[in-house]
Amino acid sequence: MRRILAGLAAAVLLGASLVTASAAEAQRTVSFSGYTWKVKAGERRMGPGPNYFSDSRDNVWVDRQGRLHLRIVKVNGRWTCAEVANLTHLGYGTYTWTTQGDLSRLDRNAVLGLFTWSDDPAYAHREIDIEYAQWGNLWPRVHGLFTVQNGEMPSPYQRDFHFVPAVESVHSFTWTPGRVDFRATSGGRTVRWSTSGPQVPVPGDELTAMNLWLLEGRAPLRTQHVIISDFRFRPAR
Repeated sequence: MRRILAGLAAAVLLGASLVTASAAEAQRTVSFSGYTWKVKAGERRMGPGPNYFSDSRDNVWVDRQGRLHLRIVKVNGRWTCAEVANLTHLGYGTYTWTTQGDLSRLDRNAVLGLFTWSDDPAYAHREIDIEYAQWGNLWPRVHGLFTVQNGEMPSPYQRDFHFVPAVESVHSFTWTPGRVDFRATSGGRTVRWSTSGPQVPVPGDELTAMNLWLLEGRAPLRTQHVIISDFRFRPAR
């Protein structure tokens, strides 16, 4: 299983690129949870996936309740995905997302990512990631995946876990020097995992991001929709 997960992560890394990689193309921003987020967009395929990403209000918007909506929708014959990146560098601290809706209903090809990232290859993109997906039916139902990686390690450190269906779920990690502590709570069940050592990246130019994308750009059966009701950051002391 570790080899399979590492292979999936490598595939994601090869095609991955935050909104910063296409800054000239991405014009739109949204305000969510007290931060400004740039919406990824471009006419060419880009990572992860690779996929087409759109800054359309059909793909990304904030409703009157202040909740962020991410959607994968079909436009002019092609599926377009959604990604936003925080314009503020946050660094060490606790990152917490609250999602509404049953993530277990995600399409087998859809992936929800809650993560930090940069385009600096020296740290393998400073990746700390929480993802939910079936990875194209690798698992019979949606699983969660905790991932940490930097450029000094040949493969990412990962742990997968069963996702318990719930109307509301909370996902977080605490990033401190040389250590990351993950936590995910859904359906009355909490999963924790910690990793420490040289695989943990150091802060730098990383941005916090959220995306909803398609594995290898494969089409879903229908439109995908995830609601993120809250994001909070508490700096490390």
